[in-house]
Amino acid sequence: MAGIPGAGPTEQALWDLLGAQLRALRKANGMTLAQVGEQCHMSGSLISKVEGGARRLPADSVEPLEKLFSAQGTIRAAWLAIGRTANKSDDGGISAIAAVGNADGMDQIRRGILTGAAAIAAGTVLGGDGFASLRELVDARLGTSSLPDWEERVWETAAGYATAAELPTLAATIALDLLATQALADKAPPGEALGWARVNARLTFLLAYTLGYCVGRTPEVRRWWNTACRAAERTGDATLISAAHAYQANQAIAERNDRLIASHAEAALRAAQGRALPAAAEAFGTLAQLKASAGDADAALAQLDEQKRALSRLPAETRANPILLDGWPEVRHTQMASSTFIRLGHPDADKAVNDLISELPQAQGRGRLAVQIAEAKLQLAYVEVRKGDARSGLAQALEVVNAMETYTSSPYIRRTALDVLDLAPGLDEAEELRDRLALPMGTSAS
Repeated sequence: MAGIPGAGPTEQALWDLLGAQLRALRKANGMTLAQVGEQCHMSGSLISKVEGGARRLPADSVEPLEKLFSAQGTIRAAWLAIGRTANKSDDGGISAIAAVGNADGMDQIRRGILTGAAAIAAGTVLGGDGFASLRELVDARLGTSSLPDWEERVWETAAGYATAAELPTLAATIALDLLATQALADKAPPGEALGWARVNARLTFLLAYTLGYCVGRTPEVRRWWNTACRAAERTGDATLISAAHAYQANQAIAERNDRLIASHAEAALRAAQGRALPAAAEAFGTLAQLKASAGDADAALAQLDEQKRALSRLPAETRANPILLDGWPEVRHTQMASSTFIRLGHPDADKAVNDLISELPQAQGRGRLAVQIAEAKLQLAYVEVRKGDARSGLAQALEVVNAMETYTSSPYIRRTALDVLDLAPGLDEAEELRDRLALPMGTSAS
């Protein structure tokens, strides 16, 4: 793929990222290339080339673009950072990676990841910590070949998952890591093969899980989950294999595909083979929700009892550990029990949901905790409608969905909001909620 003449791999990757940010900002403001050019005294052709990573952004265009898009210094910071990078002789080892296999193909994948990240985050990925983390990945992380370093990196990513404020940015970070490790694993000595397979499996799992939270069970996300299962199988590690199936089963609940849910939940239990693994508890809870949706109260409650037993067998440190793949905190049982009770119309449903809200740490932003809290509040709205106060419940649901804005396409938010709609389809408030859910991801309620 053609890029900027004379630009090294690191500089080129950063121009790609800045170009993607500019394109996302322009589209978010509903402007054409010609309109931006008129405001910033540039030709539309030049702007197009800058957005595509084929030309450098001229110095005298930085401030006009900052002002036009109200970019709060992110364009300026990115432009200055690229200048510093271009003056360094060491490119962090990216050149060595780009030379492995098809260099043009690797570069194209990298550009696609960066462009997608900018689009998902509506142009904010370069700001603050998001820009710093991506710059660190492109400029340094792609060059490391130390297996222990990457094992630590993957652990840090999983450890910070629960409190991550921006899941689209996190998805881009994981994707860049995964891209980097493909080339590094190819060059690793034979004795490290299993270690790199585990790193690959954990990163693939985290990416599939994160994409599912962001955009739901699209065909591409389904394929990522299938890849995660194959990557886990390659390691022979029962913890990773069972987790890939168990969490895929839980995300598939949003599709209401009973066969798929049961298939992956049962595959998780087979992989666990009766051992005390976090994924076994996850699978039992998913089967409880599946049985509850089918109206089989006895079977649903029996699965919850199995989950309690599985939870009691986990070590205390695992029950206190919120890290994906390594832990399974007790609040997860409360979450799955409340979802099961909601589906059953259990008399303790509202108590279970209120218990859940009190147990979840409060969070803001667009991270996993914020999604979980929003889902719990939607469950309270569901209880209100089921009790007969449809207008109040629908108003609560609409308030939650509007507050989440860009996450109305999350499978967890959409699934519970649609459950509320199913109970009261004919009211004006229901139509307003349905219209809100039909808006594209990232569209403000106003």
